[in-house]
Amino acid sequence: MLYKKNIIKTLAAVIVILMLLPLLNFTVSAFEWDNLEIYDTFTLYSEDCDVIPFVKNGHIMVPFRALGNTLGAVIEWDDESQTARAIYKSNALDLEISVFTNKKPFAGQYWTGLRSDMNITVNGIYFPVFFKIPAEIIKGRLFIPANFFDEILGAKISIDENSNITIVINENDFFEAARRESEKVEIIRLVNEIRIENGLRELKRNILLDEICRLKSIDKATFKYLGHKSEIYGTPAEMLGQFTEKLKFTGECLGWGQKTSFDIVEGWVNSPGHRSAILSETAQYIGVGTVTGENGIIYWSLFTAKI
Repeated sequence: MLYKKNIIKTLAAVIVILMLLPLLNFTVSAFEWDNLEIYDTFTLYSEDCDVIPFVKNGHIMVPFRALGNTLGAVIEWDDESQTARAIYKSNALDLEISVFTNKKPFAGQYWTGLRSDMNITVNGIYFPVFFKIPAEIIKGRLFIPANFFDEILGAKISIDENSNITIVINENDFFEAARRESEKVEIIRLVNEIRIENGLRELKRNILLDEICRLKSIDKATFKYLGHKSEIYGTPAEMLGQFTEKLKFTGECLGWGQKTSFDIVEGWVNSPGHRSAILSETAQYIGVGTVTGENGIIYWSLFTAKI
């Protein structure tokens, strides 16, 4: 497998960034730098940037070209549509990332009426990405929010002994992101199939519910508690209420250890409590989250909600 390692700068003005770290909307977690030798990585370092990143509304905005250069990708820019594209290929990875700032495309099958900020295709598996704040073009350079690295790719973000912020991406991070997306799409398809068989309407996928499910899966994988109530987020209804007042809770399904989307949906359908969540007559929206925890155990979360 061929891997390319290029070092680029993603952050400058270290003192300012450190002062703003409590406001940032992604997880900064320390890990043992000595262990990096076991990874084939692409690394973005904070001390070698050719343009200065900035913080907006608690989000670090980094130049898209920095990501492409780190991967060793070919970068293309379409001035008419204001779209940037990074194309990268290795023996194992065929990757394309497109960021849209003007004419955004519809996101796909389960995102009815929504337009994506970014599209990622990993070995033929496509999935949309929705930024929490829009990408921006400043002085001819395209900036994207850094939470994309953490939340979508599961990249490792840390601070070294010199107080420089570093983002470490593994090719496997892209594979894992594509796998998670494929599993989520299949879960939604299976759930809607079951609902139709029972005379109920299909559920529409919701970005916010996806994010809640991602956080719930991380919570379960971290604390390994039984039941649905989290010490951090409370009951499922309380958790939903912490993020929005628009959506009302109608059901939650949790599970861990199942290997595939079919296995987890089958388990939910055979559990009376989970089945009632899937077959809620009032539910309108659905979100799904998966996280791979210790020893490769997959933690699954599903939320349904209504307006």
